Amino acid sequence: MSRPPSRPSRFHMTSRRFPVSGRDWFQLSRLELVSPLARPTVFNASQVTAPSHYSWRCAHLSSLRGFGAGLRPHGPSPSWGVLLQDVQLQGFNVTGLQFSYASDCAGFFAPGTWMGLLTALLLGAIFACGLHMLLGLKTMDRFDDPKGATMAVPQGE
Repeated sequence: MSRPPSRPSRFHMTSRRFPVSGRDWFQLSRLELVSPLARPTVFNASQVTAPSHYSWRCAHLSSLRGFGAGLRPHGPSPSWGVLLQDVQLQGFNVTGLQFSYASDCAGFFAPGTWMGLLTALLLGAIFACGLHMLLGLKTMDRFDDPKGATMAVPQGE
């Protein structure tokens, strides 16, 4: 099985300070695939971000939908796709020949987890409201019609 020819690539990264977190963050703004025969193909990659003193690591960085589509074509969409497997990037604060601690691309909660948590919260609120209503029930003092005349029961002597 032959592999497709590799193309030189350029990773354009920016560093920016966010006052809320009190640290510098880097972002992969775009990825350029350079070909000597044609114009470079540019992909935007705004989802690739991590603190500057960390590296960023992901199992897949791709323009293909089946792999999360973290790369979006800038301009006309090419008829081919990009798939980078087991990617780790660090553009700033590099010391030595090793990556620093990796900030992973996976979110803390998957969409299914969020859906389960919100459903459980909704059902818990309905249960609590129903329990509150049940505990607030009171029995009537009189068991006859409160709007009508009182019921008289004669007592025999």
